[in-house]
Amino acid sequence: MKSFQKLTEGLGRQRRKDQVPPSPANELSESSTQDSSPKFPDGVEVWHDCSGATVDICFIHGLTGDRTSTWTARGESIPWPKTLLPLELHTARILTYGYDAYVVRNTVAGTNNLLRHANNLLNDLTTDRSLHNSSTRPLLFVTHSLDGLVCKKAILLSRGNPEAHLRGIFNCTKGIIFMGTPHKGSWMAKWASLPASALSLMKSTNTSLLKILKTDNQLLEDIQNDFLLMIRELRERNRRLEVTCFYEELPLPGCDKVVSEESATLEGYNSLSIHANHSDMVRFSSASDNGFRRLLGELHRWKGEVNFLRGQTSLCRERQAKRSFNGSDENPRKRRRTARGDYPQVSSSQGVGQVAQSPVIRRRSPWDTLKDLFTCDLAGPVSIAVHEKDPSKVIAVRAFSKKKADIWLQVLQQTHHPNVISANEIFKDHGMTYFIVDDLPLTLEHLVACDIFPSELQLASILAQVLNGLSHLLENGFEHQSLTCSNILLGQDGTIQIGALEHCIEREPQQSQTQILRSLANITMFLMQKYLKPDGVIGVDGTRWQSDSLEFLSATASVATIQDLRKAR
Repeated sequence: MKSFQKLTEGLGRQRRKDQVPPSPANELSESSTQDSSPKFPDGVEVWHDCSGATVDICFIHGLTGDRTSTWTARGESIPWPKTLLPLELHTARILTYGYDAYVVRNTVAGTNNLLRHANNLLNDLTTDRSLHNSSTRPLLFVTHSLDGLVCKKAILLSRGNPEAHLRGIFNCTKGIIFMGTPHKGSWMAKWASLPASALSLMKSTNTSLLKILKTDNQLLEDIQNDFLLMIRELRERNRRLEVTCFYEELPLPGCDKVVSEESATLEGYNSLSIHANHSDMVRFSSASDNGFRRLLGELHRWKGEVNFLRGQTSLCRERQAKRSFNGSDENPRKRRRTARGDYPQVSSSQGVGQVAQSPVIRRRSPWDTLKDLFTCDLAGPVSIAVHEKDPSKVIAVRAFSKKKADIWLQVLQQTHHPNVISANEIFKDHGMTYFIVDDLPLTLEHLVACDIFPSELQLASILAQVLNGLSHLLENGFEHQSLTCSNILLGQDGTIQIGALEHCIEREPQQSQTQILRSLANITMFLMQKYLKPDGVIGVDGTRWQSDSLEFLSATASVATIQDLRKAR
């Protein structure tokens, strides 16, 4: 290639010690060649947050860039996503992620390869979203150059990950914008074959990131094939992952385009050009910049689609919560039945002494016959779906890798109770086990977050059902180690089910139940006043509640077992 030959001419000639060779790394990098020990900004940084955010947008830089300078227009000091986007996307939380993508550096160049960067991105972003209570919030990516490959690999690592919390990135990603991403490689890979002395007389080098850009690189090909296969499978499940590709119109000074239009685009997906070179295609100085307007158009469209779906779901959930627990909606017969604390009344010994009949396990994917509508968090990640041929009934699909799936299977085989979650169907496919369960659309956490309180009768009903379910688990040799409001499911008709069975462990009959009783006390306090008292004190403030409820709460601290508590109530 002539441009490459021009760039490499004279690399072997003697240079003055203060000269820097004209490599793409120097052309693309914004780091100062004068700084012998540059600070490297890595990890997640929040550029903009807002109350009631409906979507996370994460910007990730490319080769030789960093999380700030890559997105900062020449002559500006603040990245444009931080100044321009909040004015246009009012309910978006805007993030940036940094990693060491320098090929040459005055001191020591990083040695991480693409797989390690992808794994770090997956873990760091998952942690940030968890800390900001946004683990189930829809996620959009804007990637530049090499990071498009890092992002694709991170999503592939998230998909089917044995750790449930790491699958959230795959479940929540709704769209990716690739800006100058070399899906099929780049001529810059040829720099990986040059000796370190040619790239820089006084710098440390890491050419592993360049090597993957070779058009015949096996890892590049595998990532591309796996990503396209993943998109196709999602489409077959009626879940669309939005993809838009941007490509550069101009070459770098003295070079070809870093990434050709052919390499920067994906067949069958929208592609747009930006009138700039590879470095400047992600630097916008104002909202009138046509490149910014094109990118904003894609983000605005995707965010609108996300908000519509979330709005419909939230409205449905809110109506269900208030319909279930607004006392004025109950008829007198139902209130009288609930007043006895036995709605519904179930014997705690149901199923004791006999093995429950679990569904037959089908050796195929449930998505052959189901349509995936969306994923949310209800006592753990759950996909809400309908049957392709009969979409009238909504069902829930819970997927687990082997370790957690084995716990579910063990519990389901030995228990069967209306106040403990159960499976209607079970599927196994490609190392994952899928449990088809009833769609209970809420948890007690929703009730705690709601602006209404349950009545005395409703509180008695909830606690009676929780006690029934707990007693059944204990009598069959299981203890639930994560008994919280968020892990107790709530149906529209007031039905309660203990969920998150992956937190169950086997226990001996005489083991202490102190921790279970303490968890039940915390749940009761949250329902009664929506917060816990400091220093672990069991009790409630105010005069809202009558003696029966207060006596039950007090008894959680004085009795030794759940059975004793059942008798006390």
